[in-house]
Amino acid sequence: MTMTHSNIALIEKNNQLINNDLGNFRFSELFTLKKTSQIRLIILCFLSCFSQHTHCQSPQLSPQQTRTQSVAYQTKAKWFLKLPQYNLDSSLFFFDKAINVLDKKNPLHFQNFAETYFKLYHQLYKQYLTPKVLDALLKARYYVDRIPEKSEAVKLLEYSILIDESYRSNRNNETTMANE
Repeated sequence: MTMTHSNIALIEKNNQLINNDLGNFRFSELFTLKKTSQIRLIILCFLSCFSQHTHCQSPQLSPQQTRTQSVAYQTKAKWFLKLPQYNLDSSLFFFDKAINVLDKKNPLHFQNFAETYFKLYHQLYKQYLTPKVLDALLKARYYVDRIPEKSEAVKLLEYSILIDESYRSNRNNETTMANE
């Protein structure tokens, strides 16, 4: 179909966006060179909001899938602690993502919470002592204590947490607590 002058005039008359003044510029000028940076910013914000919205609407995952996703985030967090890509903020971000994937009310995730918090503490206590890192060991202990049936892996994790608690108490000159 060829567009005649009368067809174009009819389209312009019926389409209210064409030749409409939208905040000091015409719709036809939307993609001109003058406004490209503003338009790129608007499109970027739209896509960012859209991707955030679709990411939050993800379907429920099984406990094994959430564990796998959490372990993947932990691996990425550890990767950011190595050279040459060392980035502490990214590491903390991915540890947070690994924790936020898990369900705090599901007893199947208690071991995963304990492992993640212990890894967070164990990886960062020497270089980044903040309240968040220091509380990670207490949270790891909390979740280990809530596990109903303790397997050999959980007992080994509990033993590692106990060693780090003892080391921390000894470092704080609490020798009686460290010896207990």
